[in-house]
Amino acid sequence: MPWADWQGKSNEGLVQLLELKLKLHGWSQERRVIVERRLNPLNASRQGTFWKQCVEDFSNYVTNLTIEEADAFQIVALYRQRAGECKDSSVKVRTGHWFAGSPGL
Repeated sequence: MPWADWQGKSNEGLVQLLELKLKLHGWSQERRVIVERRLNPLNASRQGTFWKQCVEDFSNYVTNLTIEEADAFQIVALYRQRAGECKDSSVKVRTGHWFAGSPGL
């Protein structure tokens, strides 16, 4: 994808987003896809900082929400929130707190 299509600054540690439409084989309709790109330092040492060595981390979000319903940054925030809630639930099930009726359930 061209650099001009990415939203956000390309500085180390910041998130850039790219939106595209995609229809894969077997899908009944085209979907909105948000690609998240983050430049993370390869290592935290002074040498890594000096040489500006970075690694790109990518995440992809597929949604049927329209641009009018949520922009790309809101989609990423929503899916991260959902992922956190799923992780919390799996920890509660694994530790038995889900069945014990712990507060907050």
